[in-house]
Amino acid sequence: EREDMLAGGASGNQTGLYNPRLSALRGPDSNFYVSAFGQGLRQFSKFDDVAFNPCGALHLLTDEGKQKRFAKTIKNWGWQDGALQRLDARQASDAAGIPLEKEALYLPDSGSISPRKLCHAYAQDIDVHFGIVPDLQDIETDSVILANGVSVQEHFPDLPVHTVRGQVTYCDMNDISQNLKTALCYGGYICPAIDGIHVAGSTFQKWLDHTNLLEEDHMANLQNLAGAVPALEHLKSQGGKAGLRVASRDHFPLIGDAGQGLYMSAAHGSHGLLSSLMGAHLLADFLRGGPLCLPKQTVGALSPRRFK
Repeated sequence: EREDMLAGGASGNQTGLYNPRLSALRGPDSNFYVSAFGQGLRQFSKFDDVAFNPCGALHLLTDEGKQKRFAKTIKNWGWQDGALQRLDARQASDAAGIPLEKEALYLPDSGSISPRKLCHAYAQDIDVHFGIVPDLQDIETDSVILANGVSVQEHFPDLPVHTVRGQVTYCDMNDISQNLKTALCYGGYICPAIDGIHVAGSTFQKWLDHTNLLEEDHMANLQNLAGAVPALEHLKSQGGKAGLRVASRDHFPLIGDAGQGLYMSAAHGSHGLLSSLMGAHLLADFLRGGPLCLPKQTVGALSPRRFK
């Protein structure tokens, strides 16, 4: 690990949402995220201290495009009754515990978890060496997996990956927000309060490569929240955290055999809580010689060699 601690970057957030990446159709990308969602639910519940909170998530239908897309999601994904529901504003308000003015797509199994604590849970009983960037030529091992974000370009300079800065805002709960029972997604997101603090976010800034906190970003997060959920317009910023996610040109992770005797798990973007876990299972299948846990078409779409 290059840093002197676990989860020193964007994975150090105290709260993060886990949601499948929603799409209108079923294809390689949705097959991956649906599988990752199920894997996450099975895995997260096994840990004792990762702030796992399957509180559900409401994806607000904030425009006509989302109304059409989410209607197709329900139709084409074919989930069991109750796992993916469209609620009117009254039903969504009842689920959320606060007044909402929009219809919503409701995923009762979604929720939040602590990325920082999850990283520590994953590393239990593992030898971790800090402050080290090894020379791969000096490593004697059966296999090497690059899980180093944008730094995969140091070994594969032609990979089209880039950082995306994200800043989240911490807010003290108030008399209304203390009743929030589910996560809300609206282009941004807000989680139910933990120890009296909500996490709201997040910015997406491809053009910035620093992690300094910006007051204008806190204002943007709160304005975005107030525009989608007027009942929460009076929340106030109490600081926050900024990090750099890594994404690929086609917004899909890079997982698999990268060539040169290396494997890769990178470019997980804003769904890394789920996609990194699913990627680990896929890499384990590769290393033991199969069978693979994902369909051939999905494995091909994830391949780091797909851009050649």
